Amino acid sequence: MRDVLNQILRADQPLVSAPTRVYFQDVYDHTLRLVEQVDLHRDILTGVMDAMMAQTNNRLNQVMKTLTGISTILMSAALISGIYGMNFKNMPELNTRYGYYFALGSMVAVAGAGGLLQADQVVLTKVMAF
Repeated sequence: MRDVLNQILRADQPLVSAPTRVYFQDVYDHTLRLVEQVDLHRDILTGVMDAMMAQTNNRLNQVMKTLTGISTILMSAALISGIYGMNFKNMPELNTRYGYYFALGSMVAVAGAGGLLQADQVVLTKVMAF
């Protein structure tokens, strides 16, 4: 529409009278103003969407860090229980009186150490963020 109005205003059309040209010039000015407002609103909307996506990504990163820490702790305990669940005959701890408690204790110790390391990393990450 902007191009059509520009063409009518710039070319000497014998069918368009002087008062009508003034009307078309006014319509052309309104059209330009509307196009600029649409561009401005599009830029504002793009900025808001970028900010929303950044906020969502930050939240997702926090969730992924938490899940990674939990999976690391549980993976260590699963490794120990998987080794003891293979039913080998020549494992030294199987024939001792406290072998079962040794395996459980080692799982708790490894999971606890992993939890402490994860907690230290979370605290360090929060300190570095400031």
